[in-house]
Amino acid sequence: MTVVALAGNFYCEASNKPRYAHIWVTVLKVIVTVVAIVASIRFDKEMKKQLAPHKAMLKLFSFKGIIGLHAMQTVRLTFASCTSLKGCG
Repeated sequence: MTVVALAGNFYCEASNKPRYAHIWVTVLKVIVTVVAIVASIRFDKEMKKQLAPHKAMLKLFSFKGIIGLHAMQTVRLTFASCTSLKGCG
């Protein structure tokens, strides 16, 4: 998606304006991450009995916590960098 936006000159990393793809790529990354975390939690709830000996929920929260922190960091850095830099137009 980013490559297509770059080729079409619709990608500006320093801008949060809706006409540039950067904001939409960031939003899409966050949505996909949230959906993946929710799907993993639903799977764990459905398979709770079979996964109990493996302590899967603890492992799941450890891994998804890292993924969630990464997504949050991406969003915060995106907005922080866009407010401190001049936009693309």
